[in-house]
Formats: sequence, C-alpha cells, structure tokens
Amino acid sequence: MLKLDHLGDFVLAVPALRQLRAAFPQAHIELVVGPWNADLARDCGLVDTVTLFSVFPRNASEEAVDVRGQRALFETILTGHYDIAIDLRTDADTRFLLAGVSADVRAGLGNSEDHPFLDIFLPIDHSRDGRETSTEALWDHGAFASSTVCSTSPYRTIFMGSRRPKRGALLWGPYRRLRHGSYIFQPRIEIEAARQGATLTMDVVLDDSVLQAKTVTSGSVPDFEFEVGPEGGVFQFRLWAPRWKRAFPFSFYGGKLYRRGSANVLHQSEYLALLVHLVTQRLQETGHLVAPAA
Repeated sequence: MLKLDHLGDFVLAVPALRQLRAAFPQAHIELVVGPWNADLARDCGLVDTVTLFSVFPRNASEEAVDVRGQRALFETILTGHYDIAIDLRTDADTRFLLAGVSADVRAGLGNSEDHPFLDIFLPIDHSRDGRETSTEALWDHGAFASSTVCSTSPYRTIFMGSRRPKRGALLWGPYRRLRHGSYIFQPRIEIEAARQGATLTMDVVLDDSVLQAKTVTSGSVPDFEFEVGPEGGVFQFRLWAPRWKRAFPFSFYGGKLYRRGSANVLHQSEYLALLVHLVTQRLQETGHLVAPAA
C-alpha cells in the first residue's frame, strides 16, 4: 500500500489500515511511506513491512518536487509481485505510480478515465458549495510545452531573459478540458531577479479565446480567476516575453488549478475507509487474496 504524504497526514489512514487488517488478518501488508512517517507506520502495529520513499517534502510548505520524475526510482524499490496494490492518498498526484507496480489488482480513488490501470476505483464526489474550493488539477512543468529559447531540468523550465522567440509564447499548455464552473489558476513561477523596466505577460485561454491577460512588472505573480460556461472548454495558460522591452528571467515549476464550489463532501479519512471497504468486498466476492476473518 502507498501512503506517500506530508508529515501529519499518515494518521488519517490509520482507520482504513485497521479496517483492512481486520478483514485480512493473515495477509502480509507492506506500506510505503515517507521517512518522516516511518515510526508512526511501524508503531501502529497494522503492517508487516515499512518501505521508505521520499516523493514529497516533509512539509507541504516546502518546495514541491518533480513527482513524475520519481517513477523510475520508485520502480527500483518495489520489485516484487503483489496480490493487490492500493494508493491511500486522496490527491491523485501519486496514482500513476500504481501503474508501475506488479500486482494482480490495483485500487485507488478516482475514475477509470483518468486512471485506466485501476481495477478497483472509488470516484470522489463533489458538492456545489460556492464558499469552498478544491484542487482540480496539479501540473508540473512537464505538462507545458516551451520555446527553444527556454531550457528544462527535471524540476523546472528556465528562461534566462537574454533571448526571445521570433514568434509565439515562451510556454503554453496543458490543454486540459474543463467542465462548467468557476476556477482559480495559480502559476508556480519564480522571478529570478528584478530588472529595471522588465516585464512578462501571462494569459489564460479557453478554446483559443483569451479570457484574461496580465502583465508582471515585479517579482509578484498573479492568480487567474475565470469562468467556464455550461459547454465547457479546453484550458490553456501561456507566458510571453515582451517584444520591445526587457523580459524577466524566471523558473517555471507548473501550476495548480482550483475549482470553486467543488469541495469534497466527505473527509479524506472517510474516503479511505470507503475505498478499503470496497476493496474488501470485491476481494471477498472473487475469493482473491487470503481468507477473510471469520
């Protein structure tokens, strides 16, 4: 099982782990966690093996890492074959790791369209409370295309400011189709240095129509709030260098998209408990894994 979270989030999975152990008391359970959750994982007494893997920083406030870039290393750590692999993270950003696990059954939160490799999945329902927001998508820099005047590393796209494309944007993407609703997009950009008179222009596009355009004249990067109509549309974020002015050098790490009025109805610990209940029921119906408790 995977529980790759920041410090403090592990305890939310303990009820689900207890539920799984009660259903399959003879099963050998291996749990993959960050090193900061190792003692909690061992001390809970619900798993047989604790495997350490650092896909996220210890605290959520620390700089994010290239999660997808960790896949090759992850697959060198989990080399065995498993009856079932379960991702116990509510956010979907680690779900792709299950695709690289050799397992008869893979289970997690989400849907088959986004995660076709899941054999058992529990969709996350959403409410329409306009006072709240939930994360709709989290993209790293690799989800965005970039001009040849930019360079890339495993963690970011870099623009030094000395060259600019003859035409077109510095970067653009990720061409994600959005449903009807109110959204907030937060680009994760670090302005490398303040330059007198330097600027950058950013815009949000829906189906090739510019919804908003903003010009950056300092190190502060704005958010974009926008609406998507009932018909939906394809979202794109673009970043441009000015044609006749100096451009800020920057590092681009990706972006986070929020949707207003789509907060989770249930707490994440409740979703994990429901997922384990569904897994238990499906496995007992098919006779897979070990014999359940009497």
